[in-house]
Amino acid sequence: MIKCRNRENENFSPGKIATIEKYLGENYKVVATNGHLRDLRENNGFNSKTFEPYWELNAKKRGKNRKPDTKLVEAKISEIRALAKEADNIYIASDPDREGEAISWHVWDLIDAKYHNKCKRITFNEITKEAITEAIKNPRDIDMNQVHSQWARRILDRFIGYDLSQLVQRKLCGVSAGRVQSVALLLIVERAKKVEAFVPDHWWTIDTVLNNNCTIWLREDHEFDGITKKKIASSKDQYLFGSEADATKICDEIKKLGNSYELYKIEPEKEKVGQTVKPFTTDALYIKAINNFNWDSKRAKDTASDLYQMGITTYPRTDNIKLSDSFIAVTREYIKKVYGEKYVGSKNLSFSNGPLVQGAHESIRPVDINLTPEMFEAQLKAAGDKKKNADYAKMYKLIWTQTISSLMAPPITKQTKYRFRIGEEGKKVFKFYTSNIVTVFDGYEIITYYNNKEKVSLQHLKEGDHLTATKGPEVKHHETEPEPYFNESSLIKKLKDEGIGRPSTYADMVKINGERDYVIPKEELPKGKEKELRPTEKGKEIIEKLCEYFPKYISKEFTKNMELDLEGISDGKVTYVDYLRNLHDEFRATLKETKEQLKKAPERVVEGRKCPKCGKDLYYKQGRFGEFIGCSGWSTGKDKGCDYKEALKPAPNSFKELDEACPLCGSKLQEVINNTKGTSFIGCSGYQKGCRYIKPVTVGRKCPKCGKDLIYLGSGWKKFIGCSGYISKTEGCQYCEKITKEKTKK
Repeated sequence: MIKCRNRENENFSPGKIATIEKYLGENYKVVATNGHLRDLRENNGFNSKTFEPYWELNAKKRGKNRKPDTKLVEAKISEIRALAKEADNIYIASDPDREGEAISWHVWDLIDAKYHNKCKRITFNEITKEAITEAIKNPRDIDMNQVHSQWARRILDRFIGYDLSQLVQRKLCGVSAGRVQSVALLLIVERAKKVEAFVPDHWWTIDTVLNNNCTIWLREDHEFDGITKKKIASSKDQYLFGSEADATKICDEIKKLGNSYELYKIEPEKEKVGQTVKPFTTDALYIKAINNFNWDSKRAKDTASDLYQMGITTYPRTDNIKLSDSFIAVTREYIKKVYGEKYVGSKNLSFSNGPLVQGAHESIRPVDINLTPEMFEAQLKAAGDKKKNADYAKMYKLIWTQTISSLMAPPITKQTKYRFRIGEEGKKVFKFYTSNIVTVFDGYEIITYYNNKEKVSLQHLKEGDHLTATKGPEVKHHETEPEPYFNESSLIKKLKDEGIGRPSTYADMVKINGERDYVIPKEELPKGKEKELRPTEKGKEIIEKLCEYFPKYISKEFTKNMELDLEGISDGKVTYVDYLRNLHDEFRATLKETKEQLKKAPERVVEGRKCPKCGKDLYYKQGRFGEFIGCSGWSTGKDKGCDYKEALKPAPNSFKELDEACPLCGSKLQEVINNTKGTSFIGCSGYQKGCRYIKPVTVGRKCPKCGKDLIYLGSGWKKFIGCSGYISKTEGCQYCEKITKEKTKK
């Protein structure tokens, strides 16, 4: 028997369970835990003196009132216990990391103690027959050092995050705070301050475009009377002017000399070996998917997880950039066979990990390098959701290309500098230059994914050639730019570089500050800047206060050092109890002092309304799930006073009846509001009786073909704009157009 689970708390699909059972044979029964079976108790989750954790079943919130429901977990535990009673051996196969080790312990602990001797811990990095059978051959005991390290993380996050969140809600009108969440917000706020305080430096250059479409620049080795040369680190060989007037003066002098430029010198070629590609870690994969596909971090995370469950790629949460020796050997043979021996990378090629890397498993790679992206895409076309399959194909192609490139020889280029001049010797001569890079060996860029564009080649030129200017000379203005605001991609990179968080938490860390209204919604940002993470005033205020009162805990250094400390617990160098005791007592003292000193932010009064229960003023209040309206007569003492409160927004899927009849069945139309997604539509109130009418949403423009209203048609990624005069493929107006940001902007 083997237990498997999925971190996203979704069911491990029947297809994957059947696949694993097929690999193991009829003597094995595979059961999925479907995520965490237990978690720390919501209230008083641990003993503050002994740090013994107190567990409760991991309840799902279901039903109209979203009440916790443990029935599914109870049923799963009963199933596991029943099977454990009958089994000869119990193989617990949760994820190969600290969190997975802790889940294994929970499964072991929930099984009757008299069956503990049957339990064995196994791990595998890919869902293949070879990996799973090898894991069965090499079982081990549960690593309690790793389990305790995970307990330390959970308890630490509980007493810091829980207490800070309560403080933020009661004193600062915020929603939540946390050890990692708040440091991510700190990075966003610090970057925003730098952008806002940035003062650009300006300079000007003189450029000319020649008749071979090559741009040349005025060289720096000139001395002009009365003109001071500007110096900037990135200037290279260009002459930089400190004022537009100086640049214009010299440019006018060059124009008087005509438009014929002589190539007077070609400098020797310099060979350069291209960068070696590293296999994917979790953060690197998310970053590239976000940048290449315009995805968000959650979409990248979910797609990578699905590919792993499909048995196509390896475990997607890793900070290790190393590949297994067996995979390297197979891939090198593949490269030799498909591309040729010269494309095989050096055998001495190795990648080193940083000090914070757990290195428990390989980097993210294809399970079988022989499954090319084209073959995988063809398999996907046979069945399934088209949009998801498109995502799977893109992600797999990205992983496959990165992996095979990491084991291929890098490209080799040669750079040549070409020096031009205009004017007569003995008189005024102005010198220009350009450089030209030519690929002499394409290396991993032979893979079609790279799709390199042809560059202008100057190899046919020789010294003494004259070329004509087709544009310029002209003065070009330049200025230094600040580091840009963070986006999801760059924030993940920064978090990884600073040693903050783990691969499993990157996507959540990026998203949570947006959900807490600590960063400005993308809809409110300028056009073209929608991806930027800019802090709200509330976000700035909260991080300022947290850094003022909790400088030790809301810091990059604390979070980074904590990861090292957890590694020490995993390695058995320190006990989790000793580690937590020192932090807990100090944090509690700081918290107590802060509660006394920090003044509560004034609550906003709801204008024009009184409490319908007691007649007192209503206030906008902040709770753990966001803002709500509550009575000013409420108290935290024994006499809690008036307990009236109401949601700030209507409940999800609220209905508003309209004075308009359905054109299909005659029932009343209603507006259906889904506040979870923040969307609404108008449909028939006779939906339960079978009427599926939904009123089209007009675009606000007329059809350029027939003059009728344009409406939105389709849904999701298939949504488009069409004419309301459309009847069928052969009848009515056939006009339609794609949706663009400009066309959807209200």
